[in-house]
Amino acid sequence: MTLAHHRPKQPDLLRQQVLAAAVRLAVEKGAEAVTLDAVARRAGVSKGGLQHHFPGKRALIDALFDRMWQRFSAELAAEMAADPEPRGRAARAYIQVGTRGLPDEEGDFWRAALTLMLADPTLRERWSAWVRQAWQADLAAEADVTTLLVCRLAADGLWLSDLAGYDAVPPARRADVVQALVAMTYAKETPR
Repeated sequence: MTLAHHRPKQPDLLRQQVLAAAVRLAVEKGAEAVTLDAVARRAGVSKGGLQHHFPGKRALIDALFDRMWQRFSAELAAEMAADPEPRGRAARAYIQVGTRGLPDEEGDFWRAALTLMLADPTLRERWSAWVRQAWQADLAAEADVTTLLVCRLAADGLWLSDLAGYDAVPPARRADVVQALVAMTYAKETPR
């Protein structure tokens, strides 16, 4: 009998343990390393135990992406709800949430999700669909969508440099860049 039979059943803890193992594999070895066998070994569970929670690799990857996405979406919604100015609201929320520093564990989830998203067209399409929907809010508010797009892409650059672990922009200058991007979202031009 394995130790697993003697452990108290804690399905939520086991799910988190398995997701954390998948994250570590994706961050350390790339998307192709995230196999059910490798994740089970890394998590210290049987493959059957893993499959009880995640029937296949697709379910595991979707769960990892969903976890990251739910947190990101909740933070965006909170930022947007707190912003009284409709023009550029979605872009400001994206800038604020995307350029916040991430704790190591959360950063690893983002790195893993990005690694998996780059390798998986289904995840890329899910992300793209959200981006298209988010911009509808700014389009409806008659914001300068070209400026907002520039702001979002600049925020993506800061976010990706954080995830990649290179410090191209000193912290004080970085704060100035974020502040300038946010200020740009208040432009009163109409769409072109």
